Amino acid sequence: MKLKILIASLLSVAFASSAMAAEGDGSLPLNPKPGACYIHKFYPPTWETGEIPVVIRDGYKTLKVIPAVFKDETVNVTVRDAFDHITINPATFKTVTERIVIEPEANYWKVDCCPQKPHHYKGSEHEWRKSCEQACFKAHPPVFKIITKQVLERNATDTRTITPPEVKAIAIKRLVTPPSVQVTEIPPETMIYKTRKLVQPGYMKWEEGTCGKYTCDPKELKAALKLKGYYAGSMEGGITQAVVDAMNKFRAENGLGLHDELDKETAVALGIQGFEKQ
Repeated sequence: MKLKILIASLLSVAFASSAMAAEGDGSLPLNPKPGACYIHKFYPPTWETGEIPVVIRDGYKTLKVIPAVFKDETVNVTVRDAFDHITINPATFKTVTERIVIEPEANYWKVDCCPQKPHHYKGSEHEWRKSCEQACFKAHPPVFKIITKQVLERNATDTRTITPPEVKAIAIKRLVTPPSVQVTEIPPETMIYKTRKLVQPGYMKWEEGTCGKYTCDPKELKAALKLKGYYAGSMEGGITQAVVDAMNKFRAENGLGLHDELDKETAVALGIQGFEKQ
């Protein structure tokens, strides 16, 4: 409502003094027509929306160890080599008896073959021996002796046998695939942010309008704004600030400017038929 009073006062001063003020400096419109009415509309800024990707985490690598793969096998292992086993067979003997000659046969003369001195002989032993000394030729037979001896029956020998190698079956794990490292590339994580670029700044513009103020049933204005999705308040009562805010939001989003008053252009856009000029 303040904007309406300001516009009215500016219009009265401008038409009374001069019609040559510049529109860009916030004063009255250029080259106004005598008898015409002007509305100072505000056109909100125009924005262009877009998207911008932002890396919120850099890409990186993950490493994973792939363990080695083994295969179970059974192999034969020689735990002792083959060798010769030697058995000794000792010599054997047998016991035999044998008669051996310890004195060979011989013939010889033997002196002093006298018999034993008789007891009635009065002389000495020497005298007796001397008185009867004689030589006898005697035959001396061989002398034998029976002995026992060990005779070799079989000489010592050795017997050789080959002992085969000792083999055991053992379980082993044979390497099939060696261990390796698996590299996985993790891409960077990005977030898409909505951006808004200013295309046209908001501005005020004087536009020629109909003199006077258009009014309508408040319920009809509220119903029209509610139907368009701009108003959700009470349907009773008059034009409140909530209704004005809803109407200006509708104007801003539909390129109709902002000036707090219901004009013909806005009424037509809202589909209000029962409005009149005061």
